[in-house]
Amino acid sequence: MELTNMVQVPISSNMSLHGITQGMVSISATRRLRVGIWIDSCPSWVFALSGLGVQICFLCVDSNAATFEAVGGVVATEKMMWGQPTLTLLRGIDLLLVDVMLSPTLLRHFSSTPLQFILLTKHLRKCPQQWHRRFWRIAHNHVGGVTDATGTITLLSRCPAPQHVATSTFHQPMRTLNSILDDKLSSRKHHKLPHTNSITSPQITYVPNLQHLQRQVLHPGGLVPFRHISEQCVLAPSVYAPKGLSAIRQLSVREVLRALDFPDFVPPATIVATNTLPGKIFLSVLRYFVTVHEGGDFFFNFNTASDIIATSTFNSSTADSTQDASFDWSQAINESNDADDDDDMTVDTSNTFSKKRFATAIIAPIPKRRQHDDVTSFFVDPATLYSATQDNANIQAQIKHSVKADDAELPTHLWLEYMISKRENADIDYTSTSFLVIANWLRKYMLKRWLRNIRSSFRKWMYSMRPRIRQPVHALVNWTCHKSQWKATWTMQGQQEYSRWHTSVRKYCWEEFQAAQESIQRARRASWWKWNDGSRPFFWRWPLEYQDIIRKGLPVHFHSVSPSNRRPQRGVDNQETRAKMQEKLDTVRSRRYITPGPVNSLTSFFSVPKGEDDVRMVYDATASGLNDSIWVPSFSLPTINTHLRGVNHNTYMADNDIGEMFLNFTLHESMQKLCGVDLTLYCNQDEVTKSGVVWERWNRAAMGLKSSPYQAVQAMLFAEEVIRGNPTDATNIFRWHSVVLNLPGSKDYDPSLPWVAKVRMEGTLASDFYIYVDDVRTTGISNHECWEASQRISKGLGFLGVQDAVRKRRPPKRKPGPWVGAIVVAHESGIYVSVTESKWLKGRKLVDEVQGLLASSEGRKGPNGRKLMNRKHLEQVRGFLNYICQTYCPMTPYLIGFHLTIDGWRTGRDDDGWRIPHHHVFGSTETLADVPDHVEATARLTSDIAAMQAFFALEQPPLRRVRARRTFHAWYGFGDASPGGFGATIDVLDEGVSYRYGEWCAQIVEETSMNWKELKNLVASLKEWVHRFKIEGTEVFMFTDNMTAESAFWKGNSSSKMLAALVLEMRMMEMEANLILHVVHVSGDRMVQQGTDGLSRADHSTGVMAGTTMREHIPLHLSPLQRNRNAIISWMPQIWWKLKYEILEPCGWYTTGHTEGNFVWEVAPAAAEVVTEQLGTARHKRPQSMHMVMVPRLMTGRWRRRLIRMSDMYFTVCNCEMWPAHLFEPLVVFVFLPYRSWCPRLEERRKLVEESKGILLQKELWKTHPQRCRSILCQLLQSARALCPL
Repeated sequence: MELTNMVQVPISSNMSLHGITQGMVSISATRRLRVGIWIDSCPSWVFALSGLGVQICFLCVDSNAATFEAVGGVVATEKMMWGQPTLTLLRGIDLLLVDVMLSPTLLRHFSSTPLQFILLTKHLRKCPQQWHRRFWRIAHNHVGGVTDATGTITLLSRCPAPQHVATSTFHQPMRTLNSILDDKLSSRKHHKLPHTNSITSPQITYVPNLQHLQRQVLHPGGLVPFRHISEQCVLAPSVYAPKGLSAIRQLSVREVLRALDFPDFVPPATIVATNTLPGKIFLSVLRYFVTVHEGGDFFFNFNTASDIIATSTFNSSTADSTQDASFDWSQAINESNDADDDDDMTVDTSNTFSKKRFATAIIAPIPKRRQHDDVTSFFVDPATLYSATQDNANIQAQIKHSVKADDAELPTHLWLEYMISKRENADIDYTSTSFLVIANWLRKYMLKRWLRNIRSSFRKWMYSMRPRIRQPVHALVNWTCHKSQWKATWTMQGQQEYSRWHTSVRKYCWEEFQAAQESIQRARRASWWKWNDGSRPFFWRWPLEYQDIIRKGLPVHFHSVSPSNRRPQRGVDNQETRAKMQEKLDTVRSRRYITPGPVNSLTSFFSVPKGEDDVRMVYDATASGLNDSIWVPSFSLPTINTHLRGVNHNTYMADNDIGEMFLNFTLHESMQKLCGVDLTLYCNQDEVTKSGVVWERWNRAAMGLKSSPYQAVQAMLFAEEVIRGNPTDATNIFRWHSVVLNLPGSKDYDPSLPWVAKVRMEGTLASDFYIYVDDVRTTGISNHECWEASQRISKGLGFLGVQDAVRKRRPPKRKPGPWVGAIVVAHESGIYVSVTESKWLKGRKLVDEVQGLLASSEGRKGPNGRKLMNRKHLEQVRGFLNYICQTYCPMTPYLIGFHLTIDGWRTGRDDDGWRIPHHHVFGSTETLADVPDHVEATARLTSDIAAMQAFFALEQPPLRRVRARRTFHAWYGFGDASPGGFGATIDVLDEGVSYRYGEWCAQIVEETSMNWKELKNLVASLKEWVHRFKIEGTEVFMFTDNMTAESAFWKGNSSSKMLAALVLEMRMMEMEANLILHVVHVSGDRMVQQGTDGLSRADHSTGVMAGTTMREHIPLHLSPLQRNRNAIISWMPQIWWKLKYEILEPCGWYTTGHTEGNFVWEVAPAAAEVVTEQLGTARHKRPQSMHMVMVPRLMTGRWRRRLIRMSDMYFTVCNCEMWPAHLFEPLVVFVFLPYRSWCPRLEERRKLVEESKGILLQKELWKTHPQRCRSILCQLLQSARALCPL
């Protein structure tokens, strides 16, 4: 019989032993095949019928109670009964599957029904005239089995078969015993696995030279005897065996069932002894006739709901590949699985087994890629999105503008243009003299009003907060005008009233009054554009809980003795630089940031370049030992990903800048005397002659002081609360209505939108802003809204008494300047990121410089004959390139050459710098004295530099797509590998599941690790799917049960040479296909339920292979409460006993979670990165709050590392009432204990954590003694709150 539409996919002979089977499980058909089952024993094929998509109408068990009980609990059927099927039942089916002996009399009885087909596992000696018989004798190992069994399958039909169907039609790639073995089993006996040269095709093979055993031992590269299968011994790989040896043991019960084709989901206890043939013999015929529906009377003329299309690709030189002793690893690592149709391919339909043979099958139609106008390359040329001569020049001008000197010209035209744009008649010339006069008058008037509001607001605060202060009742002075001059005189009772008022002020709030007086005096000297005399925050306008800190300064915790440094300040030889430094120092002195006072210790200072002709002062408190003597909490800052969540294709972005960021905030009195400054060389000569030396001290948080970043950023976070205002206020530019979760795995997931976003009532993204130290980025859906947001920030800063550097203001654009080192571009085709041209050119220069050193014939050479290079210089180059790789993350694997070269001198490394496997160094003796000045370049560095040169060859920095504007859907794929085989599935456009599986070749089995097999399977499968389905410009999620594969991908490198090569190959594929790729680790049990685990053993009976949807196995969008709400809700009161707590909803992540209290953050894995950022912000503002974060262990590369660093302790919960085993991945719980930054009580907190950690980290205790674990956790939270009460 000749079948068409056969597709051959060429594969590498080094990967698969007998070829790769590919196919599609379609779910788009209209009608399912109705079948009935009549069995006596318990055949394995019964459990695999769901994988064929058939509808089981009834199941009859012929007088076998054990079979009835075993099958009834697993097989989903409409009716189940004893005895033979009735004629009524037979009338409602299309096919009867029989595993009993049928008599001719019974068949003649069945002929009175409309039943057309009967498929039997028994050979029928006599066939009535009403039925036409066809039978095939099939070997188990020819259809993907691992035994030597042979069976006869008989098809009875009411109509004659028009053509002959050869036995080879049902053949599938062969497999060996190794594909079903479990490497987690151990044995006391071990032996070296002999080479497989003698095995040219699967057959029963015994290991020689083991005569001392009482029974023969099977070789894993062969088959297992069907008879007495449970008594067989095998030489099996084992993770517990010594290196190079395998375990000698008997086949386990699960392995015996796998050999008989029973799926893993069937409990061994439910399977009764059976003499029936392995299920694949029967299923190979059944699958073929369910699949093929061409139109003749012989075939089924209806559409099935699940079409299993098996494309089997056999290796044309299997014997040669398994016997090849010289295995080419470079070819195995870099092999290409590109698929091209072979028009000259022929199908061998003979009954003899041939090396060149392909299984005959019908291929499901491959969905065509929808046409779209997205840019298809991963790195986009900026000229394709905007004019490289105009818009890019504007961006570079903005970049240069952002580093302007302090005396740069103010962009006043921006405000004038905005004033005109608000009027209906926009024809006004804002450069005209009359307009400028009016604008200047308006500024002067509003400035006076601003000052008046400051004074009145303080008086209101003072009288409300200090009610004991006697407020004057009568007027204090009379104002009279004489010769155009106003004069004040005391009223009759004015002087007495003022005296009483002043006395009460000095008694009850003198410190507050002095601070307010200084703030108001500085504000009086300010102009509309600039704070000429510096600033001091208007503390009375800040949140009540923070008013004392913003007025006095943040107290600091000393964990060691305070320093006493008296070393004088060193001078600068360059007179020009010295003059600029003195000018900067004079400015801070004139603004009274440095003032005379007692000095116990001196700090130093120096300058660094700023822009082209300016310097930035850095004040160093490390050299004096001050930074080492204080403890400051760590804190997080927003990243470019934080900003990207507020950006859409129509988003405008603008920039504000906070002037004198650190110097806005007061230094605490306990720190001022330790922050002395020696100004002897940088002051006027007359000051030096008076006292000999000039020592003054800081009263502001100076840059270079360890506590300054923490204090300044914390203050700006409180300022941010004031600026944001009420999100429900309709007049607030930063208003929002809800937090929308658009997470992968959900039904409505849209890859073109942010995963988490604040959305207004009308459905648009809310205007927002992000503060990175002193750089503020605002976003808005229009030019006008973005400018309004910038103005709201500027007004809010002025309201709080914080400087706004208006000279650095950038107008709203969809292609703004850099922020956090990256340029974000919002375009109709998607969202892109890039770097500045200056950094791009610097990166190119550094790469060319390293290449020049490598190519130079000058210089010394190392022991291996390679060039010696300056280690310090390489570290500097690596550091800058790592900065660029944060924007261009696929470049990360190309830094491996730098890592290997810089650290290649360490112990336990080979000549190429890689760590030697199984080489452990206990108590490393490496010291700073051992670090060499020069290191030997590795071969990997040369190749990486060549690749980077090609990358930097572009004239302009390319744009990397981070989100597509027009994308159809996300692709979800699973990949799993076992010691003997591999399998992978992917969801294709919601129309079906494509699958592929095969068996590893002998040398991969013997010479590679499981980590390599897992990652290699992902790479090869993804490469095949990208080519086959034309996947490009979209988002792909690949799931694996190997944690090392996920970790290697997220880090971009690995300490293993072979894994690093696979990571590089995957990143290259990501760039070539313009993918946004995610690798996610899932539980091994989830992989079993999803079906890919069984697929690696050619099992089609579970998960997506049985017809379930892919999304059922992807809970990335589900939070713990959504998965097990009742149990978690019932546990919370027991954990938080006597403590008020609140479980946060997504809206609470941005509001309630930032207040004071006890909070539970239960979050979906895909949204955990957002929670990590918001929790870091909330904990920075109010560390006295206590938090608990619960998140399932999925997508850990996005959040786990940061949460571990931020939390005081974490533990996992699994297999208990709170988190049952059927939820698969454990629940990870992070605990954040409260503290005060100036009194953290570190030792007490450490003891609390140590006492609890020993019990909470024991996973088995959560299952056996859950009440004890709850009590320990409750005690921890109670004790922590007692240490830091609210």
